[in-house]
Amino acid sequence: LVLETAPACEDSISRRLENATPQYLAECERLILSWSTTIEAVLTDAFEDSRTHMLESCTGPMVEIHRWKRRHLLLTSIIEQLKTKESKAVITTLIANKSKHLKRWRSIDIIITDTAN
Repeated sequence: LVLETAPACEDSISRRLENATPQYLAECERLILSWSTTIEAVLTDAFEDSRTHMLESCTGPMVEIHRWKRRHLLLTSIIEQLKTKESKAVITTLIANKSKHLKRWRSIDIIITDTAN
């Protein structure tokens, strides 16, 4: 799973934060919406996969191991991509500019954290 790539960090921290250009801010908001949709889909699929698995009675231990490995790889991939400098810059910019999309993002971030732990 690959999240859409964040734009390269701008040189000036102050420009990137409170004084972000409208174009950069719009790009950050577009990205956070894209990430949110993608991550929600992955988490929903993982939940549905778990529910479907519980209903199936003829699965063996190797199927169970494979399912958990796949889920772990997806979550690790998402977390590692969100740890990049560019991804953090997008989130920091939106926080500094009090973006309306942060409420949804924060709820997704909490779900990712809970799921990973």
